[in-house]
Amino acid sequence: EHHIASRSKKPTFIFFIDEVFWVKNDWLREFLALYKERIAIPFTANFRFGAIQELDIKLLAEAGAADMILATETGSEAQRMGLMNKPVKDEHIIEVADWFHKYGIQFSSSAFFGLPGDTVADHVQRLAFFRRINPTYLWTTFFQAYPGLKLTREMEGENYLPKNKAFELTLHHDMYLNLPDRERLVRLKKVYFLCMKFPLLEKPLVALTRWNIPLLFDGLFMLHFSYYIAKFEHISFAQFLQYVKTFALNPILRKRQSLQNIGRPFEPTREATREAARQKVA
Repeated sequence: EHHIASRSKKPTFIFFIDEVFWVKNDWLREFLALYKERIAIPFTANFRFGAIQELDIKLLAEAGAADMILATETGSEAQRMGLMNKPVKDEHIIEVADWFHKYGIQFSSSAFFGLPGDTVADHVQRLAFFRRINPTYLWTTFFQAYPGLKLTREMEGENYLPKNKAFELTLHHDMYLNLPDRERLVRLKKVYFLCMKFPLLEKPLVALTRWNIPLLFDGLFMLHFSYYIAKFEHISFAQFLQYVKTFALNPILRKRQSLQNIGRPFEPTREATREAARQKVA
């Protein structure tokens, strides 16, 4: 799957939407050589951590990789490798980021909010890691505890999971889990990129998360999210307006009216139901 940005019949940019752009490095090198020879159009794609070498980053740049999307997930190695079961060390991410900077490839990094145990203080501490890798954009998203996920199953029986709550339209406006710092984390998520990119704004923005100021936090989020869209997706103005509708207007409208068939409430798995019944009998 790919998205092509074009103002004429000739495409000017390609966005590969595949979750995994490549699996084997030898395939990647063969693909990049053919892409450079036959297509040579700037592109954005998801980066795959693994046995990557500096040569691969160099070949990506030469083939036309303008931007890459790094699923760093969190600025905490312990959280990434433990709770999120993603075996990628900080050291490897820093190495890859330095190669991207060396070869002139812009990249975005990602940070999950709303995971079990999350606190405002933890996220503030992790800003140092993101500043070290210095991404062009820091993409923030809320964890969604979809039924069937391993992490969701592990939380069954905990107070984190709300009852009969539908999932949001997007991953940007509301946190699913019940956490002690929930409201502040929701606000911090929306200005986290600004805290990372502009250190002088960190303390005042973090302090402001103590108060509910919807226009401020939603407005700042849409401002820097528009920057991401312009930098990485290269879409038309009409497509940009669709993004505004999806990420800004729809969540506001949903708070004002009941919309049907959007997500579904969390339901315990059959295994959890049976276990609860066994414990009740015992």
